[in-house]
Amino acid sequence: MASPRLAPPVLHPFLVEDAADCLGFERAGGYSARAARLATRDVLADRARELGYPEREIERVVEAALAAALLQ
Repeated sequence: MASPRLAPPVLHPFLVEDAADCLGFERAGGYSARAARLATRDVLADRARELGYPEREIERVVEAALAAALLQ
């Protein structure tokens, strides 16, 4: 039996905006790429919590926000 597909999370516009800002910071350089990405994920996870996303959805929301920011 196939597992059900999860619908993409509904993203708050502030979260996508924050993701774009974080990606810009990553591109600016001067930091380890890995450290910058870990910091980005931490910032976005904290922002998602502030916006009321449930803890079980944080990883999916962060991934979706990063993907949406890359498409802008």
